[in-house]
Amino acid sequence: MSCLRVVCFLGLIVLFSCKDYHKDMLEWTESIPAASSLKFVKISTPDYLEIDWNNPHKVDKGITRYTITAIQGHQDPVSIHFYLEFKNGIFSRHGWERLE
Repeated sequence: MSCLRVVCFLGLIVLFSCKDYHKDMLEWTESIPAASSLKFVKISTPDYLEIDWNNPHKVDKGITRYTITAIQGHQDPVSIHFYLEFKNGIFSRHGWERLE
């Protein structure tokens, strides 16, 4: 019985020690300076994010979106994907879409 308690205790420590960086991602995207270059945003991307820089989505003339493919510790139960949007290579906004 004592061994089971230790295993449960360790499991709880692991469960609660996994930080969800979702809020940090939102704060970072909101703090990107207006008119930042694509290069600047790439080099300032935090380690807890994975962004698919190699597969941009052309939305409209001069508008490109880059998908945030992973946020460390974040589980997405409602299928929302986040992106960074650039107009002619200059950061314009961040956003999200619900995947159907």
